[in-house]
Amino acid sequence: MLSRRSGKGFILLALMSGLVFLAAACGGSGGDEPACTDGESCGPFDGMEIVLDLGDSNLTVDLAEMDSTSFEGMDAIRLTRILEQAALDLPWDNQYNFIASDGFDVMINKYEGAAGPLPYYGELDYGYLAMSAEDGLKIFWADEANMPGALSVKEMDGGTIQIVPFGATELLVAAGEIRVRVDLSLLSTEEVVDYKYPEDGAKPMVPMVDVFAAAGVTDAADYAYKIYGNDGFSNNESNLMPYVNTTHAWINPADRRVIAAEEWDTEECCWRVRNTVLLLGQ
Repeated sequence: MLSRRSGKGFILLALMSGLVFLAAACGGSGGDEPACTDGESCGPFDGMEIVLDLGDSNLTVDLAEMDSTSFEGMDAIRLTRILEQAALDLPWDNQYNFIASDGFDVMINKYEGAAGPLPYYGELDYGYLAMSAEDGLKIFWADEANMPGALSVKEMDGGTIQIVPFGATELLVAAGEIRVRVDLSLLSTEEVVDYKYPEDGAKPMVPMVDVFAAAGVTDAADYAYKIYGNDGFSNNESNLMPYVNTTHAWINPADRRVIAAEEWDTEECCWRVRNTVLLLGQ
């Protein structure tokens, strides 16, 4: 008898303790914390969603289910973590636009439909969705990204991240203040034989210097270049392509592959990037 009563008392005490804990987690009627129902917890992103516009489909992401971090003292979620929910095969093959819940569209309203100024995939790891006291859910950027204020978009609760794919012959040229998409199919070509594959014969290729000119890069000689393919593959930081080498290099519009004349090529890995989507001056 004594053991039964002790058992019931223990169970009752445990239940009461659990209720006290739940009340503390959810906030009481007189507390500052938001109230929530039994079995729920209150987090900074509860009830918030964002849409991924994938072109042929949309995916709604529940932000309350995302791992969060901190950015400048605010609760935050990295933009790359959100994009990972779409499981894109080639995330580097796009740039990314932001549309607020009130319909403000960065690419349309700020850049008159031009995709060039938008961030590419490698920059999204410096971007955050964060809860700000003034603007609610807003996109913030770490200083390393050096993003313009137009890309710090507020009212993103219910907003959209839109992928803007590169066309089959498009690439982004980014050097200094210039960020422009260049369509290789619009540029003049030369018949060039790749010395590594002479059996393929001459192919129509665009001189790299003409790509810089099409992008409006007047100080191209001031940079060395990192070349990214649509799978994220690139030459490493110790083997950037000097400008002088680009004056002896071409890009094939058919596969966006960069080649260089034999005496201006390198055995180190690797300037010969296929499906080039980003030519980055550093």
